[in-house]
Amino acid sequence: PGRHTVTAVVQVAYDTVYSNDTIRRTFNVRFCEGSYTIGSCGTTDYPSLSVAMDTLHNAGVAGNIVFELCDQTFNEQVELGNIPGADFNHRITFTTVSGASNMAKIMHTPTSTSNYVMRLNASNYIPFDSIEFYANYTSGSGNNIYASVLNIEGSRNIAFRNCTIRSKKTTASTTNANLVVLGSEN
Repeated sequence: PGRHTVTAVVQVAYDTVYSNDTIRRTFNVRFCEGSYTIGSCGTTDYPSLSVAMDTLHNAGVAGNIVFELCDQTFNEQVELGNIPGADFNHRITFTTVSGASNMAKIMHTPTSTSNYVMRLNASNYIPFDSIEFYANYTSGSGNNIYASVLNIEGSRNIAFRNCTIRSKKTTASTTNANLVVLGSEN
């Protein structure tokens, strides 16, 4: 799955105009039904969440997809938007690989301009299972502690099962929350 580019070079006898000899076509191949592994646990399909999400946004889905995250810490800020093809019959599940001794952890240090670990914006039909989400702020005090974990906006049918959602222990702050849900369409 993902973006692919095909390049064809046409060479014709006695052609002196070389600028029109190359044809390029870029196309997307959707994820077909199946499982894909993210991380560094043996043979994996994607080295990071960022690479998998970029492919997912550009390719879309054509069946039920399961992304199995390796039992490791992914120190990444993740954003999911509207995924082409995702619907009731084509769900995108994120889970920890089976047999892992610990849950996969998605961790990030939010800032005032991007205060989240994971943002779901117009994402639909995405279940999460056995994953830890953790906001790890490093400095600040009072209302300058940015440690929001999940930001869900304009999304439907998002499910969390056996997940841990937490931010670093801190004093009370109006700029951090474990779960921020925006908009009446959620």
